[in-house]
Amino acid sequence: MADEFDTAQDVRDVLAETEGGAGEQKLLQSLARRGSGEQALRRMERQGIVAVEGGKVRITEYGKGLRSYLDRHLPEIEAYLRRAFRLFRPPVWRPGRSKLMAEEGQGGFGPKQLKPRDGSGPGGELAVAETVNAAARRSLDMARCGLEITAADLREFVRKRRKKAEICLLVDASASMTGQRLRAAKFLARHLLLSTPDRLAIIAFQEDSAKLVQPLTRDWHEVENNLRGIMSLGSTPLAGALTTCQTYLREANVRNPLIILITDGIPTVPEHSRDPLTDALEAADSIRLSGYGFACIGLKPHRSFLTQLAERAGGSLYVVEELEKHAIVDAAWSERAGRCL
Repeated sequence: MADEFDTAQDVRDVLAETEGGAGEQKLLQSLARRGSGEQALRRMERQGIVAVEGGKVRITEYGKGLRSYLDRHLPEIEAYLRRAFRLFRPPVWRPGRSKLMAEEGQGGFGPKQLKPRDGSGPGGELAVAETVNAAARRSLDMARCGLEITAADLREFVRKRRKKAEICLLVDASASMTGQRLRAAKFLARHLLLSTPDRLAIIAFQEDSAKLVQPLTRDWHEVENNLRGIMSLGSTPLAGALTTCQTYLREANVRNPLIILITDGIPTVPEHSRDPLTDALEAADSIRLSGYGFACIGLKPHRSFLTQLAERAGGSLYVVEELEKHAIVDAAWSERAGRCL
C-alpha cells in the first residue's frame, strides 16, 4: 500500500475515516488531498480492506485488523520504511563498486580510489590483487619468467573525502502533479535525507506563489511533518519558485548548493511580465550567475523549453518518461555525483 499512499500514517487515517462509514466521493476527495486517488480506494477494495456499497465506504473486519495492527506497530513500520528509503539506490551507486579494478589515474565508484603507492604522505589500504596484477603485467611486458613485486607495482586504495551538498528541492505541486508524481518527489526528499549526509531544503510551488516548506535541515521528523502538508493544487509559477529559491539560498549562506527542480510541465504563471516562459528563463539566468548547481527533472513533451531552462541556468536536464521514484532517484544521484564524489 506504500505505492498508493504517502505514509503509513495516511493509511491509518484513511481507515479511521471509514470506521463509521464514509461517502465514496468525500473519501475520494480526502485521498486526493493526500496525493492518492481512486486507484488507492480500488486497491483497498480488492484487498478486502474496505467495501463499497451504494456510494458508501465501510471498513471490513480485515480492515479493522489492519488498522489495529497499524495502531500497535506504526513506529516499527515507519522505521522499516525508512530503511527502505535509505537502501533504495540506482545499481551503479550500490555498495561493492568501490574496489572495482580501475585504470591508473582513475577511481572506482564509491569512497575509495585506486592509485599507485608513491610513498608520499600516509599510506592507504594495500590493494593486493591490483598490486599482483601490475607486477604480472610488467613481467609480461619485459618477457621475464616468474613474478617479482617491486615498489613500482604497489597499488593502494585511498579513501576520498566526499563533499557534502546543500540541496534545495523545487517541487512542482500544481494540480497535474496529483498522485504518483507528487509522491515520487516526496520519496526523493526522504531518500536523499536518509542516504546522504547532505542538508535538505524544500520549496513547493503552485497557484501563484512558491513557499519555503522546509529550511535546510537534517531533521527527519521535521521534514516528514512538512512533506505531509504538501498538496497538489492549481497552476505552475516556476519563475517565482526559482526566485524564491535563490533568495533563500543567499540568506542561508550555503556551501556547495545544488538546486533540483522536479516538474511535469512548463510555467503557466508570470512573475514580472505577461509571459511565464520568459520570466522563468530570466530567473534561470541569475542561477547561472550565482554559481549554484542546477538540475531539472522533467517530462519528454516539454523537452524543448526545459532544455533552454537548464542551459540558461548553467545546469543539467534529465528527461524521463514519467516522474516515478526510480527515474528521479537515478537523475538526482547522477547530478549529485558530479558535485560530491
